[in-house]
Amino acid sequence: MKLTKKAREELRQTLAKMERARAYIDGERVAVCRRSTLAITTLDYSRASDGAALSEVTKWVGSELCLLDTAIEGLAAFIVRH
Repeated sequence: MKLTKKAREELRQTLAKMERARAYIDGERVAVCRRSTLAITTLDYSRASDGAALSEVTKWVGSELCLLDTAIEGLAAFIVRH
């Protein structure tokens, strides 16, 4: 299947947006947290207003965020093949 120039450009723009999103998430000033109802360690953040607790998690290991890298690689390979 050969892509039209327009379709190829749209896919490249989508890939660029995905890469920007990944770079943002990977930034030093961005943390990814899991919400729970109880702070487990002293490193957890607790919010008194609703009792929510946030625990920081590793960004790129063992989370659904790993799928973003897989999607970026897959889309880049697709563009090259077509």
